[in-house]
Parts: sequence; structure tokens; C-alpha cells
Amino acid sequence: KRRGGPTPPSSRRTCRCGTHAFLAILAVVSVTCHIFIHVFAVQLSEVVGVNKLQARRAAERRAVAGVGGPARLRRPGAAGPGQPTASPVAPTAASAGCDRSLDVLLIHEHHLKAIGSDMRLLGLLLQLREQGHRVSLLFRGKVGNGERSPPTRELYRIIDGPGLENPLQLTGGEAPHPHPAIYEMVDLEGLATLASQGWFDAVLCSFWFWRDPAPSAAELLLPTLLAHAPAGRRPFIGVLSDDAHSAKAAMMAEWEPTDERRAFWREKMRSLPPRQAAVYSLADAVVHISDADSRLERATFNGTARAWAVVRMSLRSFTRDDAAAGGRAAGGAQPAVAAPYAGFVGNGITPTNHLAIAWFLDKVWPLLRRRFPALRLRLVGLPPDDRPKRKHGQPCKPDAPTRCGWAWGTQYAGREAESGIDALGFVSDTQLVAELLSWRAMVVPILRSTGVNTKLLPALQWGVPIVLTTVAANPLAIPPDGSVALLADDEASFVTQLARVLDEPALWLSLSSASSTHWHTLLAADRDASDVRELMRLACAVRAAPEEARTLALPHAPRGAGHKLLSDLPLARPHPRSRCFSASAPAVLVAVHGASAGEGPALWVHELWEAICRHCELRCFHGSGGRRPRLRWDVIIEHELTLEPARLAHGAAAAAAVLAPRPLRIVHMASSQWHASLHYFERGSSLASTVMSESSHARLPAMLAAAGLPAASVLWRSHLDPLRNGSAAAAAAGVREMLGFLGVEEPDRERLASVAEDTYARFVRHPTSPQWLGCFLDSAADRDLPDGPRTFGHTSQSCAAACTGYPYLGLQGGGQCFCGRTYGSGHNHSRVSENRCGHTCPGEDGKSPPRWCGGGWRNAVYAQARGSSAAVSSGPRTGKGPGAVYGAARSE
Repeated sequence: KRRGGPTPPSSRRTCRCGTHAFLAILAVVSVTCHIFIHVFAVQLSEVVGVNKLQARRAAERRAVAGVGGPARLRRPGAAGPGQPTASPVAPTAASAGCDRSLDVLLIHEHHLKAIGSDMRLLGLLLQLREQGHRVSLLFRGKVGNGERSPPTRELYRIIDGPGLENPLQLTGGEAPHPHPAIYEMVDLEGLATLASQGWFDAVLCSFWFWRDPAPSAAELLLPTLLAHAPAGRRPFIGVLSDDAHSAKAAMMAEWEPTDERRAFWREKMRSLPPRQAAVYSLADAVVHISDADSRLERATFNGTARAWAVVRMSLRSFTRDDAAAGGRAAGGAQPAVAAPYAGFVGNGITPTNHLAIAWFLDKVWPLLRRRFPALRLRLVGLPPDDRPKRKHGQPCKPDAPTRCGWAWGTQYAGREAESGIDALGFVSDTQLVAELLSWRAMVVPILRSTGVNTKLLPALQWGVPIVLTTVAANPLAIPPDGSVALLADDEASFVTQLARVLDEPALWLSLSSASSTHWHTLLAADRDASDVRELMRLACAVRAAPEEARTLALPHAPRGAGHKLLSDLPLARPHPRSRCFSASAPAVLVAVHGASAGEGPALWVHELWEAICRHCELRCFHGSGGRRPRLRWDVIIEHELTLEPARLAHGAAAAAAVLAPRPLRIVHMASSQWHASLHYFERGSSLASTVMSESSHARLPAMLAAAGLPAASVLWRSHLDPLRNGSAAAAAAGVREMLGFLGVEEPDRERLASVAEDTYARFVRHPTSPQWLGCFLDSAADRDLPDGPRTFGHTSQSCAAACTGYPYLGLQGGGQCFCGRTYGSGHNHSRVSENRCGHTCPGEDGKSPPRWCGGGWRNAVYAQARGSSAAVSSGPRTGKGPGAVYGAARSE
């Protein structure tokens, strides 16, 4: 051929054969790739999602780093779980501008009391004030005057506020007292009013699950603070997580002695991680009290927080009163008491405390009593009591079925005094000092713990020798060599070490002096307060960065739901006719926040609008859209709104310009925030939906006005309250008002309000959750459930919403949604074991029975529980699936 001659026939045959082989190989590779992508679509989407999240976090880090940031405050990097490494943020010249006074709001579950967590906050308050920051306090719950420590008037003196005896009440409709002040929350409306003032540069919120299953202060208050902050004045959010909550639950599940208590902690192991992740995603920094806790939590939650910081326990809240000590100096003579005392300080309600003492009484105390018959164990702090609160303070019975008293469940229950055990209960600060100075040693038998054992600090302060576990020693930098305190991690070593302290006066004097010396070492480190200074520099740097760089986690929804909604908004029908409107019917976007609203209220909205669309002959699209555009729509019911208010407003303005002269209307159904918060214990990830709901409710009117749309004529807002008996009439009144806003004529308005009342009453009477039917095989060539959006990322609730009007729904491959009128028909769709239907759907872990999300070619099939539609007469229904066309012939 190179010589210009013809190609030999054999060469032509070889060429053709090679071409055929190449095409065959290409076809096989193509089919294999398509099968691989379909089977592993969920996993691939997760990988893509993680990469996008990491890219977004990197952009945020660059945005903040560009205006300076502190050293040693680590931000999440690309390291995955188990590799919690992140590079420090080096300070820049711009960080010097952050050395200024900030306005800080410090939030806690209740008024400060004389317990370790509250002493930590008091120390932080004192550090902030010493550095010149202005501080206000916000308490979620009430505390009686007798329990407040320090008293409210003393707290007012510290913050330089009005000298009052009680906190100021935050109630809706009343202007809050100017900052600085001490506030006590009454309702969320009052908190919204406070947030709208824009007074605070930083909000530091404690994060405890003391009220579980009720929401924590962080879960309840942060959504309102974020949503109602003025534009450009969104505060820095620091979450003070002074415990590794999920890790502690795992420890307690191993430590508890009974099956009932182990099951209790295993349930917390399931419920706490999504709640922590949801709160951390709202924070600009997650702040721990020790390096150990920070490392532990970063290993689990590294991708959820923008920054990780450590602010160590301040000693400023521990003041020394030499008068209370009777003038005794640390390292002085041993206490002169008739019998030697060993003591423990701790709140018995805390599980680590009462389990530690139960172990000590069971394993150590019998051996010590045989060797030192006169020895007495002094227990300071509220005793354990798992009885109902109305029984607290009543005597504990030795055979009580629930934990009651320090010796409950041990051989000493009911005969504590004769066994050398003195339960002193809660004591005042002065009484505590006198008690400590009467002890030969403090014992701290905490075998498993996170956080910092603040009970050690008074003993160090007053030079009391300590025998403690390695776990308790580490957070306070107590060396393991016995130079400051004696370590003991089992019963034998506890007996040996306590015997040494009791028998060797020279050792007692040495440990007493060493305790006091270590206290002064900690004091010297505390005076600098560099941890707090760096945190405030970070707060200033974050506040200086553009707010758009501080994105919040979006609610769980089908992939690309927000972008899909923006692209579909301009595709409404241009000139529809409807029996319910004298002029052209408006194009209506109904925005719902399904995860936070709950199944009953959210699915009731879909059923209501199905009835409205049937009666008014409108094209109604449910859910978050499918693979195809929602062409020529009249009503879109977006089950989980994922567009931030500014994006939605700009998208609506662009769509309104395209659709004119047909008007565009937005119906925003915000979730009841308080009702949503009561369910975080079972669906903690719904917090992101609550934040989006509250933010949209607060900001959407202003965003629409900024985009050129008059909110008064475009937007109708309401709250979706939980379904309750007796509320059907109120629901009908709200629907009547909404229909009037949309321009529905009076006769149809009244008829549809009646339908709304009937539908609401039916939802109250009957279950509204999808009902599990089983796991069934499926095939691409013969779909068992042929209709539906067929998009991934659904839960059972969002798929039920998308399948409004269908009796059955199915989830496949981890969240691909299908709808149908029959199921399990034919040999290709036989039933299989439910363990072949994948995992539970995201955010639905706490629901019962389990909400399976389907496996590869296996449908998790559910029945719609709300029965047939209660719609009034309508034109014929044509089309299939979500987005079905109602009354198409007449409308066209």
C-alpha cells in the first residue's frame, strides 16, 4: 500500500475482522460500565457528594484564611474518618485587626450552678471579660434562687449589666433589654426578636443532652439565631461540646451492668451521631475542653465542622477562701479527725459517677474495710436517683427496682452508715472546703470518661492527696509517675495506693504539696488564656469573610432538587383556564419542609393540593421532580425546599418575567420549629430542614423585594402545625385564607375548605406513615412499579409524597423512587427476604418499623397509608405518575 499498489484481499479481511472485534469489545465495555454505574449508583453518588463537600469546605477555608486566622485551630481537611488530621491555620497580618472587643452571647441550658459544666462556663465568661469583650448570657431554663451559683446579681456585676436579682424574660412582642444583659428564654418569638437586633459578633452555645429526648439548647435555639440575624450581621457560631457524647454512649453501653441500661445507651449510640453532625454543620467552630476529646470527635465528624478548637477548663471560677480553710496551708499537717476519711465529689445523676462508686463499693471497699476498719468513705454530691422526680428526696429502699442512692445494687444498700459510707448530699462551697480538708485522700475511680473531671480541681487547689485512674488524670496533665497523684486502674492497685497514703505520713505530705504545686502550674497556664484569644480571633476572621462563603448544610433531598426547581419554574403553562378562577390561574409553587414538618402534616399538604388540582383542573406536580422537566405545570408542591431564600427569590423573579402576564405565586408552608425539635431524638438530621424552614420564613419576603417582586402580592406564608384532634376547622380556615390570596372564587373556595377539613380529620384518625409491605425483585425490562420520578436520594416519606395519588411506592438502590397501582405481579417480581433491601433511608433510622431504602434490583415496597383521595368532583385524569395532568382536555 505504501508503494501505491492495492491492498491485498487478506489484509482487507484482517482489517474487517479487527474492526468487528473492536466494536464487540467496545459494546461489552459499554454495557459493563452501564451495569456498574446502575448497581453502584448510590455509592458513586456518595463519593461525588463527599468530593463536593470537601471542595466546598476548602473554598470556605480559603475565604476565611484570606482575612487571617489563628494558629492551632485546625480545620477539616481531606482526611477521612480515622485520619483526623488538618493543617493549622497560620495567622496573617490581617489577624491583627481582629484584636478588638467583640460582642458575645453565651448560651447555656440553665442559670449557672455549682456543678462542673457550669463552672467551666463561668471560667470562660471571666476570661472573655478580662480580654475586654462584652458578654451577655442567655439561659434556656429556669433555676431557683437557692441553686444559682454565682447569684444573678453577681453575674450582672461580672458582665457590667443592670444590677437585677433575676434574668430578663425573652418573650415575643417585647423589645429585649439592650446588651449586655442576662436573658431567660420564654418563647422562640422572643429569641427571634433578640437575634434580629444584630448585637452579637459571636454566639458560644453549650451542647449537652441533659434533657434527652427533648432537644438540646443548641438544637432548639441556633436555627432561630441564624435565621433572624440581619443581613451582614450573622454571628460567628461556636458550639461548646464539652463531652464526646457518642463516644461516651459507647463507653457506657459496655460499662452498665444491666441489659436494660446497656440497651438504653445503645439507643443513644444510634441517635446521638446524626444529632451531633447536624449541630456541628451549623457551627463555624466546634470547641472541646480537651485535646483527647477533640481528636476523638474529629475522627467521627471531621467533615461536618468548619473548624475545630480546644478551649481548656479555666480555673478562674475556683476561688480560694483561706478563711474557710481555717488558715491551713497546702502541704500542712494531716487532718486531725477521729477516723480517717477518704472522699469523692460528684453529681450522682451523672452515670460515670454513680457507676464509678458502684464499682468502688463492690470491688475495692470490702478490701479496704478489712484492712482499715475505721476508714470512712465520704460521698459529696446529689445521690443517684432514677425514680420519678416527685419521689426525689424520699428515703431509698434497699430493694428499689430503680437506682436510688450511692450504694444501690451493692451489698451495702440500706446499711451504708454501719458500713462506713457517709452520703453527705449537696453542700455549700464553704462546707465543701471544710470537708476536703478533713480527708486523707480523694478517690476518683472513673474507669471510663470523656471531658474533664472538674471534681479534681478543688482537691488540687487545697492540697488534698489524690488516688485516681489514668482516664481521670490525663485531661489535667497529671503525670503518670506518681509525683502529683497516685494512679490506680483496678481494685488491687486502688487498695495498695490508698494504703500507702494512709500508712505513710511522708508520702501524704509529699502528695499534698505536689497537688498544690500542680494547681499553681495550671493557674499560670490559665492566666494567658491563649485558647480563648485564638477563638475570638477566629470569630473576627470569620465575621470579616463574605457570608456566602459560610454555607450551611442542605436538607436531605433527591439529587439536584434545587437546580431542578429553578430550571422548571419558567416552564409553567402560559394561558391556563380553570373553573376556580375568573381570570388566568396563577402558577403556584408550594414550598414544604417535609423532614422537619413530619410525615402527617407534610403528606396532608400533598393530599390537599391533589384535591385542589382535581377540582380546579390544574396540572399538579408532587415531590421534587423526576428525570424529565416538569413541562406546562400549574402547581409544583416541592416536598423539601433546598434553595436558600436569595436563590429562590432570584429564580422566582426570572420565572415571573418569562411567565408574564400569568402571575406567579409562592405558598411557603414553614415547619413548626418547636414540634420539629421534639423529634430530633429519632431523626436528628432533620435539623437542617428546620434551619431552611426558619430561614425561608424570616428572609424570603425581603429577598423577594430585593429581586423586584412585591412580597405582599407574591408570597403567602403559614406554619404547618402537628395534626391534632379538634384542629380541622382551624386548618380549613387557613386553607380558605390561602385560596383567597390565590384568587380562587368564593363558591370553590368554600367547597375546597370543606374538603381540607375532611382530609385533615381523616389524617388525624388514620396512620399517615407509609406501610411496609416487603422486599420484591425488579428488572429493567419489566418494572414492577412502572411510574414515578425514578430519581435517587429519596426517603420513604419523600417518595410517598412524590407518589401522591398512587396506592403503592417502592425504593430501590438506596433511594430511587417508583410508584405503581399494583406490586409483586409476575415471576420477575417475587418476594425476597427484607435483609436484601439495603439499609434504612437517610434520616429515617429511628422510625419503626425500619424504613428500608431498597437494594440492587430489589424494591422496598410500601403502601400509602392515607387511603383514597377525598377530592371533590373533577374533570378526567390523564397521564401517569407524579406530575399527572388533571382535566387536560378542558385546560388545553
